[in-house]
Amino acid sequence: MFGHAPPLDLAELLDRLKANLHEQHSAKYSHEILAAGLYAHLDITRQDQETPFVADALGGPRYDSWGWDEVPEALAELHRTYEWGPSPTRTSPGA
Repeated sequence: MFGHAPPLDLAELLDRLKANLHEQHSAKYSHEILAAGLYAHLDITRQDQETPFVADALGGPRYDSWGWDEVPEALAELHRTYEWGPSPTRTSPGA
């Protein structure tokens, strides 16, 4: 959500919104409806062109897990555990 910090209970909020919106819209339910519902629930004025991006983030399998509490901690642990940078076994082109 561009320029806005997500609420701390985002995962729970999304679960509630998904259930409510799916019940309201039945076969017409989509991630775009969920994204619009999220903006409305948080009382954020949205731009129409933002909704598909947020919907993609909410619906995409690689992004869906980013809404869960454990993800930031897991990424921080990966960062601490592994030293990121060029692999010592790789050589640069022309080296």
